[in-house]
Amino acid sequence: MTTPIDVKVLREADGPGSLGCVLGWWAKGHHEPQAFIAAIHTCRRWDWRAVARKALGTQHDVRLDESKVAHGYWRAMGYGLGTEGCWHWMPCERGRGATAVTVLYLAGAVPYETRSREEVDA
Repeated sequence: MTTPIDVKVLREADGPGSLGCVLGWWAKGHHEPQAFIAAIHTCRRWDWRAVARKALGTQHDVRLDESKVAHGYWRAMGYGLGTEGCWHWMPCERGRGATAVTVLYLAGAVPYETRSREEVDA
């Protein structure tokens, strides 16, 4: 039995407690692109289509591009003095304290109106 992928919305952060713009989705661990996108599609915490349309500023439906799913490493970093308990993730090299992540930035979500006719017919 496989463990479900715990997908989270990726947001930019301006500081402690800030909920900035939506940048995409992420999860701890390196996951296959197809499985990661399937986890985004089936997550019950949000409507992924509404999140993507709002962030991209489009009313058209979007699709998630498997080729844009990326693997990397992030490290949890504190904001600094006076912000105990507040932290954010920063990209880093693989190593001690690094967490493997799978990421899909909204640049990988393509509004249907911007796709070529060949993609639509496929």
